[in-house]
Formats: sequence, structure tokens, C-alpha cells
Amino acid sequence: MAITSKSPVRLAAIGCALLAFSPAAFAQTVKVDKPKIGIEIQKTPRYAVQGPKEKRDTQKFWIEVEVEFKADQKGGDPNNEFIDEIEVKYFITVTPKNAKDRKVYTMTVNHGPILKDQTTYSVAYISPNNIAKIVGKDKTPGKADVDVAVEIRYQGQLVAGDSTKSPSSKWWNNMSQAEGMVLKKSETPFAPLWFDRYAEEKKN
Repeated sequence: MAITSKSPVRLAAIGCALLAFSPAAFAQTVKVDKPKIGIEIQKTPRYAVQGPKEKRDTQKFWIEVEVEFKADQKGGDPNNEFIDEIEVKYFITVTPKNAKDRKVYTMTVNHGPILKDQTTYSVAYISPNNIAKIVGKDKTPGKADVDVAVEIRYQGQLVAGDSTKSPSSKWWNNMSQAEGMVLKKSETPFAPLWFDRYAEEKKN
């Protein structure tokens, strides 16, 4: 086709049309309401089983931290009712046996898909043995011994967060941090419980 003086105008029009369908035109923003944090001291669950010989054990205590939030998304495909992935990072500190040993224990879990504008729950645990390492082997902490902060991110951007004390101070960033002490639900004996309550863990 011959190039005429009108070709640049025609090409510009085509470029604008393509731009209208580019990813930028469907910019997505996620809004998450201020999360609610709940702390419970839970006993190890027991199950009724058939076949194996019954064995006696002692039910020990776990720290359970539950986060409730609601997320919504603007932009993107209007027919998609789900947010593909949301990241929840936990910061948990427990009053230790020795005050000088206080640390913040962290864990990050990715959830998805998340139903838009619906109440969503995430949960994390500290095991009995890890509790014993922190507070001493013969002590069970109470809820008052536990402080928690959470940060919720979408595509790496912080979109919400809160803590059980002084959120404005961001105390969890001013303390020594350690990983490996906080577990995802799937890593605990609570894994098969309340499946429909908690957001699915996304496998990366």
C-alpha cells in the first residue's frame, strides 16, 4: 500500500486504538479494609480413627493468630469475581523466658484466589515445641503474652495492615526478626479443619 500524507494520521489512530487495549488501560487497584487480628491458645486437635492401635498422648497448646479482612479490586476484567493473589505477612512476638531474648517471628503466606468484597480469613500458628523454646518448657502463654502485627500486600505493594498494640510505631520493624517459628495452617494438625473458613494457600 502506498504511503500518503494521511498515513501518519491513520497510524496514530491505530496506535491509540492499540493503547486502549494495552494492560495499562486495565490498571488494577486493590483496596483492603483494616484487618482484624484475633489470638487464641488452642489445644492440638484429636481425630477419631479406625485401624491403627490407639496411642495415648498429651494435648499440648498452640498459639493461633487469625486475620480477618475484606478485599476488593477495581479495574481488570469486570467479569472476574476473584483477586488472583494476596500476600499476608505475620509478625508475632511472645513474652520470652528472658526479656533480652524477645524477638519478632515472621511468616508470609500467599492466598488465592480471593473472592472480591467478601470476608476473608487467614491463620498462622506457633507449635507447642516452639512455644517451649520461647517461654520455657513448663509454661503455657496466655493471649496477653502475644502481640501481633500483619501486613497485607498485593503485587508487592502494601495495601493494609494493623497490629495489636501501637501500630503507628511499627514496633515489629524495630526488633530482631526470625523466620521458621510461625507455621502455615497446612503445616499443622489443624490443616484439614475449617477448610471453607480460611483462604486457600497459593502454591508458588
